[in-house]
Amino acid sequence: MPRHFLEIHILQPFPLSCINRDDAGLPKTAPIGGDQRAYWSSQSQKRGVRQGFRKALGEDSTSVRTRRIPINTVKTLVERGREDAEAVRATLSAFAVLGYSIVAAKDLDEDAEPVAHAVNPQIWLKSSGRTSVVLPIANTAPQDLADVIEANWEDLLAATTIKGGTKADHAVKVSAELKKQVGPALRRVMDPARLVDVALFGRMLTEAPEDTVEAAASVAHAMTTHADESQADFWVATDDDPTQGHGGSANMGVQVFNSGLFYRYATVNTTDLAAGPLAADPFAARKGAMTFLEQFARLRPAAMEHRTAPYTDPSLVLVVASDLPRMFTDAFSDSVRDTYLTGSVQRLQETWNTWRRAYGDELEAFLLLAHPDVEGFDFDGARSCTTLDEALDRAMEAAFDA
Repeated sequence: MPRHFLEIHILQPFPLSCINRDDAGLPKTAPIGGDQRAYWSSQSQKRGVRQGFRKALGEDSTSVRTRRIPINTVKTLVERGREDAEAVRATLSAFAVLGYSIVAAKDLDEDAEPVAHAVNPQIWLKSSGRTSVVLPIANTAPQDLADVIEANWEDLLAATTIKGGTKADHAVKVSAELKKQVGPALRRVMDPARLVDVALFGRMLTEAPEDTVEAAASVAHAMTTHADESQADFWVATDDDPTQGHGGSANMGVQVFNSGLFYRYATVNTTDLAAGPLAADPFAARKGAMTFLEQFARLRPAAMEHRTAPYTDPSLVLVVASDLPRMFTDAFSDSVRDTYLTGSVQRLQETWNTWRRAYGDELEAFLLLAHPDVEGFDFDGARSCTTLDEALDRAMEAAFDA
């Protein structure tokens, strides 16, 4: 019987680095179990996985996340020979039909989009040309939206009422008839049905709840299994100009780094994934789940990579096909005090085995031990694998084929 969830548990060490920074440029930390721990946010991990998706699956199956869809749609229309003021007005009308607001700009300054300068600011409504939220959409959306707009060109221009004035909070009002006429075609363009990453990571639109997609994947904040031990690095950049003698310091500063063993966790609801936007293509759902697990396991942070080269792979990967997801952060509620790697694997093993005895949940688990120091550990009911591909393939079979 196929399982409803695919889970992945990872223990991954990182050298002296700063894999995820806060607003002050310091490594992110949080108090856990009485100690300060380093953590790697779920948002940062998901972005890395999404970028991996584009490389693995190609642009046709993945989305681009942007607020610039109105700008790019106007540019497409202008490139096709439409008068720029009318292109702006028709695009504003189309987005009003969709129910997506476009953020107003206080001034059309020198940094504004060129197309905004090319039109009457009264028509552009002092708009930034950007949606209020980032929208994950197909790469072809500006061209597809332009097609729909041109097919309904006169109606979009004629049925639009632009409330005037000089304020930055102008509104575009469209008739109910226009919404009924053009809305379905516009929504098909914005429909993420064929976008695997949108089906996995979701899309939330409070302005248009009907366009919201519930995420099939969940990613936890990663945390170190032990207390954080940060190190401040004082650095100096020298001036190499030979005419200045020894050159001297050009600038200097302090950067904080840390190192540690991170516990990472993510899960995919295979039932929701197969029954959601990808329902018409079961192969896409399976490939999406596999790509997600693989990209998550092989994820490497890009922050300050050229200064620290934090290029490490997980020392432990546990892939589980289950009917109820269960993360094991509680294995590290108390910080591991020494032998971080072996101590963390032992703590995870003991928590896993105790939980299995207590609850006896039906599941299939596949274990990859990828470091010589952790060979020989035994996780109750988990089958040993020698490669990551083997662990992922067997988990996929348990989730989709059993």
